[in-house]
Amino acid sequence: MTQRAGRAGRLSPGICLHLLGKEQAERAAAQSEPEILHSDLSALLLELLQWGCHDPAALARLDQPPAVNLAAARRLLEALSALDGERLSAFGRKMAALGNEPRLAAMLAAAQTDDEAATAAKLAAILEEPPRGGLVDLGPSFPVSRPTGSSERSS
Repeated sequence: MTQRAGRAGRLSPGICLHLLGKEQAERAAAQSEPEILHSDLSALLLELLQWGCHDPAALARLDQPPAVNLAAARRLLEALSALDGERLSAFGRKMAALGNEPRLAAMLAAAQTDDEAATAAKLAAILEEPPRGGLVDLGPSFPVSRPTGSSERSS
């Protein structure tokens, strides 16, 4: 909150309006915690490796990411077959080129057929931008085919 108030008078006198209740404003931290300290860093690590940066800790930042978060990101990329040692694998380069969150990029990159690619693309679109109305009925997008010759039991 203090950080935002400081911006209001930076170049000339100004005011800062907070559109929340007094109690909520008092409970709010003076400055919010940097997102890099508590975020999933797998997308960042994938992008850094694509750029050729193999040691994210060596980059000059205002806030260094926690080593445990970088290690978790590396484990995830290894599990997704995106790494070949300290570098991106061919699959990892394909993932990075897609620009999606690594889990979704792996799903998209793994598609072998047009049908698999279409299904993966639909799922990725739904997962990246969930509908504003809440729950989504996936039935029409992903019809279930039943084996021929099967019939439902009647009771």
